[in-house]
Amino acid sequence: MPGTEAVPGTEAVPAISVGAAMVRLRSAAMDAGRVVWRQSRRPVGRLTTTGVTLALLVAAAGASGALLIPSLVGAKAAPAPSPSVSSEAPASATPSPSFEPLPTATAAPSPVARPAAAFRRWAEATSAKVNVPVTALEAYAYAEWVVTSTRPSCKLRWTTLAAIGKIESDHGRAKGAKLGDDAKALPPIVGPALDGTKNTKKINDTDAGRLDLDKKWDHAVGPMQFIPTTWTTYGVDADNDQLIDPHDLDDAALSAAYYLCAPNKDLTVVANWKSVVLSYNNVGVYLQKVYDTAQAYGRSSQT
Repeated sequence: MPGTEAVPGTEAVPAISVGAAMVRLRSAAMDAGRVVWRQSRRPVGRLTTTGVTLALLVAAAGASGALLIPSLVGAKAAPAPSPSVSSEAPASATPSPSFEPLPTATAAPSPVARPAAAFRRWAEATSAKVNVPVTALEAYAYAEWVVTSTRPSCKLRWTTLAAIGKIESDHGRAKGAKLGDDAKALPPIVGPALDGTKNTKKINDTDAGRLDLDKKWDHAVGPMQFIPTTWTTYGVDADNDQLIDPHDLDDAALSAAYYLCAPNKDLTVVANWKSVVLSYNNVGVYLQKVYDTAQAYGRSSQT
């Protein structure tokens, strides 16, 4: 749940033109022969760029070929290459991403489809391997692609987003909810009242109950479990439906990606990765769960 501990709220993400980033990548994409549909929208004010070419340069593997996040000190998972904290360190010591273009985007079926649907073929091939719904995988892959285009120094991988989505809401399926083909989780997932009991932080209502239906206390909401104040800062419309909806996994996954990339740190560096995950939920066991789950997704997706 982002925002309950170390929230980079003073580092609000400015309005970002994903479409502009796409345009800059047009020539590279045409050289690669990957011409697909794409629509995008600024977080503040709509900017539609229909027909823009997707240049999919989404990294999918670490130096080992499967480990997509840096190895944690003392982690119980199988050994991974040690992350480098020095620019002079040899390349072999850094969990650098591979250049294999996976996830792979393909043409969306129509100009009104979800932008994330460009990843349908990859998601369908990967879903059974990682036991994650196709729609959720599309949302995570698209979020990685967008921040790779707009925040290239961040190097956030879809596996970290998927691990957070699994732990926070089982990819939009917690509390009897179902994740629809439109990436909306229904009925809406609302966490417990943040009233200071049951190991929760005490946060008085900040949204007049607009998002969490409680005018006394805040609650985390949606598949990625944003608290209202953090959602107000980082929420974006990722699927061009003219709504910024925390219960829509397309919106929530991309918003989470912007949140994690807000400190402008290289997330292949172990200390940076740990820091941003703990800012999402400042509990050691949470960090370990995210790590283990992300590593498992990385390995399984490569089989």
